[in-house]
Amino acid sequence: RVDYIKTMDEDDAITDEQVWDIDRERAFMATYQDLGYYTKDVLTVLSPVRRVQQFRIRRHDGWEYDEIPLEGGREEDVLREAQALYQRANLAY
Repeated sequence: RVDYIKTMDEDDAITDEQVWDIDRERAFMATYQDLGYYTKDVLTVLSPVRRVQQFRIRRHDGWEYDEIPLEGGREEDVLREAQALYQRANLAY
């Protein structure tokens, strides 16, 4: 992962402004194996062996939500952002 970050083009690298943007709605989740990132009504789950799942989250009244698996394509911008944020956190700590 370090080599990837070092060789990325400047435009592809995630900036401090993107990391610390507190006005954006987003959430980070984790289990002992999976990492989750929620933004733009999409939940992205990163798992071992490069497994990726994405779900569209639909809110109902109160605390009820539907998780609808994204089929027919991924939200690539959200996926790249999730990967970059977790890589950055890994390098920082």
